Order: sequence, then C-alpha cells, then structure tokens
Amino acid sequence: MHSFLSFFRYATLLTVFTCHAASAKGPHEFYAHVGVSTFSAGDRSENGLYTQAGYNYFFSPFLALDINYSDANSFNKDLSPSDPAFTSQARGFGVGAKLMHDVGRIILQAKAGISYLKITHDYWDNSQLAFVETKDNHISPYAEIGIGVLSPWTKNLIVNINYQYQVASDEIDISSISLSGQYFF
Repeated sequence: MHSFLSFFRYATLLTVFTCHAASAKGPHEFYAHVGVSTFSAGDRSENGLYTQAGYNYFFSPFLALDINYSDANSFNKDLSPSDPAFTSQARGFGVGAKLMHDVGRIILQAKAGISYLKITHDYWDNSQLAFVETKDNHISPYAEIGIGVLSPWTKNLIVNINYQYQVASDEIDISSISLSGQYFF
C-alpha cells in the first residue's frame, strides 16, 4: 500500500508539472463575459444583460477550477397590470470545473458547477391585483459550453462565444449567450 501511495504522489506531481511545462498557456486565467440572457418563468420570458467575470486555475492543460461572479438583469424595468412581463435579477458567486481542448487555434470548452445566487423577481399578480416582489437566495447548478479562437497577436488571449444555462430558482431558469475574452499567464 505504501508503494502505491508513493507512486500515486509521484505520478500526480509529474503529470501536473509536465502538463504546465508543455502547455503554451500558463496555469492562471482571467476571463470576462458580456452577453444577452433570457429569464424563463413558466410560459413567460424576458431578455436582459448578462455579465460574468472569473478566474480559472489549470491543474493540467485541459482541467481547471472555475471561480466566478455573474450578474443578469432584465431589460424591462417598467411593469404594468396589462402587461404579462416581469423583471428579474440574479447575482452571485459560482465554483465549478472547466474542461478545455485545443484543436489547432480553435478552443473547445465546457464548464459545470454550482452558484450561490441572490434573485429578485417582480411581476403583476392578477389574483392579488398588485405587483409582487420576491427575493430569494439559491444554490443553483450551471453548465456552459463555448468555442473560441486563439488571438493572432498573442497566444495568451482567447476570444470565445459561450452558451450558459442555469436553474436560478424553482420558478426561473436563465440561459445566456455571451462573447468573452480569456487571458492566460
């Protein structure tokens, strides 16, 4: 058993250090997303602005820890009793895993994890004949896929198009399409 643990430790360290030495990118990455989100609540939906900023630490060229902050807000701010629209806001921190694969200058990636979100949801309730505001905190799963290209000027910059889906609460799902930049060092 002792020899297996020694071998496992040695193999793990060798893999981590060899992968970073062979990789053109460094183990650290900062990124920012800007895009459009769609809040879905039952049969209703509302569009909004989506932003996310994060940090990735790569254990190998293809596997990283993802830590992020995201913010999604509805464009619609004016509610009226005759309009079935709603407004929503979801802000929070997330942690997950990121898989990344280089195919020449094309970069394929996928992320999954959980977020702690603060959610505000405003809508007109016909049964109460009043505007209702709900505020809630949720731990929610998220998943994202993206495709990008290495910058022609530096191999430390990647530009991506991403799609993210998040179950924000029991009532609201958020899907987002964004453009992002990733910087490695």
